[in-house]
Amino acid sequence: MKEVIKIIAITSVLVLASCSNRTTSQLDEPQGQVSVDMFYSRLHPYGIWFNYPPYGRVWMPDVAYGFTPYATSGHWVYTSWGWTWNSYYSWGWAPFHYGRWLYDSIYGWVWIPDTVWGPAWVVWSTGGGYCGWAPLGPSVSVSMVLSGRSRIPREQWVFVKEDDLYKRRINRYTVERSRNGELLNDALLIRETRGPRQSTYLPGPKNSAAERSITESLKYSEARKSERSKEARSMYKSPQSSKAFRREMPSVNSNLRERNQPKPRLVRPENQWSNSRPIQVNPGMRRTQERDSGRLPEAGAKGEVKAQKKSVAHATLFLE
Repeated sequence: MKEVIKIIAITSVLVLASCSNRTTSQLDEPQGQVSVDMFYSRLHPYGIWFNYPPYGRVWMPDVAYGFTPYATSGHWVYTSWGWTWNSYYSWGWAPFHYGRWLYDSIYGWVWIPDTVWGPAWVVWSTGGGYCGWAPLGPSVSVSMVLSGRSRIPREQWVFVKEDDLYKRRINRYTVERSRNGELLNDALLIRETRGPRQSTYLPGPKNSAAERSITESLKYSEARKSERSKEARSMYKSPQSSKAFRREMPSVNSNLRERNQPKPRLVRPENQWSNSRPIQVNPGMRRTQERDSGRLPEAGAKGEVKAQKKSVAHATLFLE
């Protein structure tokens, strides 16, 4: 029984540990060596490929009206790479970490493939208690945006309050696009960059209220995981747990059993030692059995009864 409890406790600890890392494991990490041909085959079931000069073949996803890259069906997660987009689409591992997005007035958002990975190909801004981002277009580098040589249309920006940046379903917390002009006037571009020259990206806001909230959430999660691990280990290690369990078990009142019915006894006369098994009888039945077997006379023969009582007095008690 102890081994079973131990196995259950260890399994519970492993499940809790796996649950605490679930968000990180779902992130779309670098895929290693990728090719444009791989994108053609793996994204084909989820959209349409067509020729779009001067960029060649582009991909248009099969999504509902109002789709916006890095805003619809996903949320931001702060990782070692910076703010990383975690998409809820099954195909999100590719278009939000490779290539660039372009908005067309007829087709809407289309994706131009590329083989360089990034946590999110966006440009960031912050100011006035708000945080904003916008997709980087094709042939637009981070240095071009930061130097002012390339500008992103204001309607392509997405803004949220700094405290809402980490929330799931981020599209529920976005500010109305009609306020983008006002917010951009108070915003400053975040200029911290990471990565080598050919794959430079912007990690996003640092030391913001949202990042502090994420840190506090992670600390709380780690503390709860530690507490649950201790509770699971105490199930089979703590002697107090065993004593408490025994105290909760109902006790049997042996005195009640003794009052209600007599205990059976094992009897055998001294002159009948053998290897045979003792016979278990009740006191009330003993005289009837002995009388039936001829060892006791009828009630009328007083002298014989007296003699038999003496022999019975020397009977030996046995326990099974």
